[in-house]
Amino acid sequence: MAQIRRSKKQLHTSNPAPNGPVILRAEDNPTNQEVIRRQLALLGYRCDIAKDGAEAYEMLQKKSYPLLLTDCHMPRWDGYDLTEAIRSKEEKDGLPRLPIVAITANALHGEAERCVAAGMDDYLSKPVDMETLEQTLAMWINSPNSKHSKSS
Repeated sequence: MAQIRRSKKQLHTSNPAPNGPVILRAEDNPTNQEVIRRQLALLGYRCDIAKDGAEAYEMLQKKSYPLLLTDCHMPRWDGYDLTEAIRSKEEKDGLPRLPIVAITANALHGEAERCVAAGMDDYLSKPVDMETLEQTLAMWINSPNSKHSKSS
């Protein structure tokens, strides 16, 4: 437990005020919204929250994000509907691929494969530990396939 506290403190001290990229998070649960907001802040990221997939899609039409973190199961549009709409628009309009990472409580066997088959790029199950989240964000935001890689 001391190791966890120390690493969280180190993360917090190295990033006192988040000033990194703004990540879009589609999540309907208010508690989960706050948890991911705090986790991202500790890692130096900011985030905009959409309460469902339809709202996230609308936000993507108005603002560019380096990455989308989406829940799979939400009202109106779920993460699968959202991903399908994004991939369809990217193909139709010749847009660069937005990295989409599922974060869901559904840890059933085959869920990760279902997410990837739906067009998502990665999958994390809740609760997400800080190290895994940090590694996943770094991998996708720095990816040469991302329209928002840090090198651009």
